[in-house]
Amino acid sequence: MLSLIQGQVVTQYHWMTMQEFTDVVAISQMTPGPIGINTATYCGYTAVHNAGMSGIMAILGSAMATFALVIMPDRKLAEFTLEGDLYIIDPGKLEWGQRQPYEPRRGRPVAFLDIAAGGDETVLAICDGNEAWIEYAERQRDTVQSVRKCIATLKGLGIADCDLWEDAPGMGLAVISDFNESGWYPNEFFGNNPPEDRDRYITTGDMLNRNVTSALNSNVQFLRGLAEGGAIEMSEDDILADVSGDLDATREDTASWLFGFLLLAYHPLDDTELEAYIAFSQSDAGQALNRALFNGFGAAYDDISYALGRAVALNMTTQEL
Repeated sequence: MLSLIQGQVVTQYHWMTMQEFTDVVAISQMTPGPIGINTATYCGYTAVHNAGMSGIMAILGSAMATFALVIMPDRKLAEFTLEGDLYIIDPGKLEWGQRQPYEPRRGRPVAFLDIAAGGDETVLAICDGNEAWIEYAERQRDTVQSVRKCIATLKGLGIADCDLWEDAPGMGLAVISDFNESGWYPNEFFGNNPPEDRDRYITTGDMLNRNVTSALNSNVQFLRGLAEGGAIEMSEDDILADVSGDLDATREDTASWLFGFLLLAYHPLDDTELEAYIAFSQSDAGQALNRALFNGFGAAYDDISYALGRAVALNMTTQEL
């Protein structure tokens, strides 16, 4: 992704110099969040500034589109997917439905839990007969506490784990594990993507463990660059202890983006194409290709992370004469 951004903003349109782009990448690496999104944001800010506009104009240019989407009324009031087809409830039909006589009919209550990461809202929704409502929505970074609150709430409503559906992709995988440790085994919801195909592909290529290993190695190299550049005082044992202490958080973050990425990347494939892709990944040639890709990209990311650590150290220790 970084090479694509560089090709557009540096090579093709000359919105910034290569040195400016290098600085942007270094800052994006240190800033929380996906490096691709961070880089794109900083590139936009720098490009507007280089065009002679003020900082205020740069901020407005970056934020105006999102602000407009928030304040402008959306013509689609609701939408959902069913068996691969998208159905949209337009305002007219929704208003018509709201004007119809309503008589509540109770049934067997079921619940759906959507766990959100990064400070977004975690939502527990309940459906009972022909009535549905949001029981609560909150920002909770601790998934264990979210699970405990969900279980307590559902017990109070008389809803068992067999009637709870949980959004499984991404952060949901860690939450499912928390539920299981508490003796609850909710249903896993994967949208339109068959969980067995996704799990087979990830298991066959050992995708989660390989990505976690790459992330840990990159963190080690970045800290090593900082230490050898004189910005921090950490021995090799200190660095390894610091990185290994983040193993659980790294695995959780990796699972979140990995499963979400795979769902997005392979969603356009039909069942036959996906099955053929999985079959290749299980072959000797597919396994060899997977190892080669991880080894190659792993070595490249290690070099980049170390270089970024040294660059940051140089910037931190340099003083103006």
